[in-house]
Amino acid sequence: MKKNRISRLTQAGVAVLAAWAAGWILFACTGHEAELDTTTSSTNNDGGVDEGNGDDGDTGLDAADADAGDSEAGPEPTCDLSAPFQDVTQILASYSANFAADPSLTSDEKTIVFSMNDGNGKHLYMATRDSTSEGFGYARLVDGLYVGGTIAGANWDDIQGQISPLGDTLVFASTRPDTAAEGHDHIFRARRTDNTYAVEATPLYTEPEDTTKTWNEFHPFLTNGGGELFFHSYRDINQSRIFRSAADENGDFLSASSISPYYNDTNKVSDGYPVVSRDGLTMYFSSDYPGPASEAYSHIFVMTRTSVVGQFGTPNSVNGIRDQLPTSVREDPGWISDDGCRLYFTSYPTDDPNPTLWVASKSSK
Repeated sequence: MKKNRISRLTQAGVAVLAAWAAGWILFACTGHEAELDTTTSSTNNDGGVDEGNGDDGDTGLDAADADAGDSEAGPEPTCDLSAPFQDVTQILASYSANFAADPSLTSDEKTIVFSMNDGNGKHLYMATRDSTSEGFGYARLVDGLYVGGTIAGANWDDIQGQISPLGDTLVFASTRPDTAAEGHDHIFRARRTDNTYAVEATPLYTEPEDTTKTWNEFHPFLTNGGGELFFHSYRDINQSRIFRSAADENGDFLSASSISPYYNDTNKVSDGYPVVSRDGLTMYFSSDYPGPASEAYSHIFVMTRTSVVGQFGTPNSVNGIRDQLPTSVREDPGWISDDGCRLYFTSYPTDDPNPTLWVASKSSK
């Protein structure tokens, strides 16, 4: 079976996959500094975009944390996990006209990475806050991803990033040049040193047979100590499917297999945007499979498994979120908090090409 290289991963199929590596991030790449909202209110709209390399910014994370990741399950939930998501609140509203999408956060929820169209393509931005009760500060390009700290010369898109629990690693989809199939979206990884990220020269994952085809890999999500990779891809069909790849004992990713719960010869639907909980047992994803009549377009589903080496069970629709949005025809999950109480997601409003970012919370115990 053909393999794809990745550094330090665990062997596929072993129960040790339950450990989270202290720093995986998926991200979309951007090259500007932008002022974000300063409250969590859905009416936040004061902010701007400035050229810059973000040298005066801080990720809010210490470099010493890079290898200090929590290998256990997430913290004890403060919410009723059986309750529906509610209290839907818009975040980063200042950038609702800039195609802001795909939020991913560090464990403390004080650093966020998201993709944004800055007029030069879609790139990865980062913003921080001092407290989860506050809004985020300035959004800036992820330091180190672009020449000179700007997007000049970066004639590619970086999207759908995932930031690791402690912020030391990013994984993302990108059309940046590579040795396989330039111009296609492949999965890359970047590591942080002193708040600057360096992208590895070759893709973290690309299907071996992809060199002569137009296959693309989107929305990567690493779990279980980096030994399990989920993403969605279009493979010779018009619909996306969710794929899973596991790492072998050498840290190489094996060819991926589809775990898409709804796509088959009868249901020609799209499944995508996999988001996995800290303990690896719950997956949120979006699908245009028929759900509630009020949610006829793509919306969020959830499925669970009893072991990190097991298969996910039958999905259930995550109802109620769309009912609390002003307008929406599609929702894509981006990140679930460590305790499972808050779901960050992207919404696509009716009759508006620009998505918006939101967080939905479950009621307290």
